[in-house]
Amino acid sequence: MSRGGFRFQFVLWSTWTALQMVIVGTRLVLRGTWDAVDYVSLTAMILGLTFLSFLLHIRRKDGHFRNGEEAKRATFKGVM
Repeated sequence: MSRGGFRFQFVLWSTWTALQMVIVGTRLVLRGTWDAVDYVSLTAMILGLTFLSFLLHIRRKDGHFRNGEEAKRATFKGVM
């Protein structure tokens, strides 16, 4: 995964998860009972947290790809 791809996905999933946390938190404070939409928001929040943890796991394990990308950048900068 390239650096730009990781950043894009990380920002996207972080925003998604933060939005879902705000929605679930607001509904917990303002309402006492839960309906189907609240459970969908809770599921979306859990999904966001899952994808964020997966992204961080992948980023930690793809060191050899990242090193290759850095080597290409250094070669390109050396040419210019």
